[in-house]
Amino acid sequence: MAARFTRFLIIAAFVMLSTCAAADPKADVMVKPTSETTAAEVLLGNVATVVSEDATLAQKLESVVICQSPLPGRTRNLTRDQIIIAMRKYGIADGTANLVCPSQVSVSRTSCKVSGQAIFETAQNHILADTPWQGMVTVEPVRLPLEQNVPTGSIELRVRDNTQIRKGRNSIPVEILVDNQLQATAYVSVVVKVFAPVLVATQAISRGEQVTMVNCILQERDITNLPSDVAQELPSTDVIATVPISQGAVIRRGWICEPPVIRSGDTVTVLVSSKSVRISDKGTAAMDGRVGEQIKVRLMGDVREVRGIVVGQGLVEIKLADRRN
Repeated sequence: MAARFTRFLIIAAFVMLSTCAAADPKADVMVKPTSETTAAEVLLGNVATVVSEDATLAQKLESVVICQSPLPGRTRNLTRDQIIIAMRKYGIADGTANLVCPSQVSVSRTSCKVSGQAIFETAQNHILADTPWQGMVTVEPVRLPLEQNVPTGSIELRVRDNTQIRKGRNSIPVEILVDNQLQATAYVSVVVKVFAPVLVATQAISRGEQVTMVNCILQERDITNLPSDVAQELPSTDVIATVPISQGAVIRRGWICEPPVIRSGDTVTVLVSSKSVRISDKGTAAMDGRVGEQIKVRLMGDVREVRGIVVGQGLVEIKLADRRN
């Protein structure tokens, strides 16, 4: 009987000590109904005021991570149970702190707004600063990108490296960095237009006809959707049309060329050369040829045709390979 009574006293004393300890918290934690944070995690110190004579305990309580912060500009609601569970995970026993918490707790993450206009202008300036086209280039938005919410800090906008720009419609990736850290990428839909002088036929030009300022003119045009080989300057030498060109057509470089310096049937000088020998003879051209082109010629007194390179007016060269000893 005495043993049972002693055991009862011990248990009662333990319960009383536990109750006293629980009733004597070492800190007061007063949670605010609303609060803001700039960090990626919500700490207890962000949402509550901690009061304690134990500085170490106060610092530990303030460092308790409750949850991840909401996205910039967004709000997240917290519960009392969520805060208690976070304190337990951090090694703070129940009853250590007197938690005063309202029924509704919300935490917002501060943000900076990056306008769609600023994002578009970043893409526009990048294109205009590094345009590969001659003439006037314009950049127009198909639609402005949406406004972006990003964390507070030093903001930088830049176009992603190695972005290819072409005439017409483009989707330009603009990166948004805060304190040198990439936060978001906005895609800007733009139309790149190019206006430049091009060579235009003022009248119909026949194949083989000389192309001059009499039958063509330089005219400012929107070349955005024109082929890349349109002629954009006046002919510096006499050129002829290689195909029939209609009046008003924008002339392409492949439609004109320098006239042949040798015509089929012309008498030409044929140079036969090697490293050790150089002789010349007369011949007859079997086809038209321009400088640098290979044509067929017949040497005087020979019906066979040989091939040579046109090197000038009325001059064809045949190079022979030296025989090895």
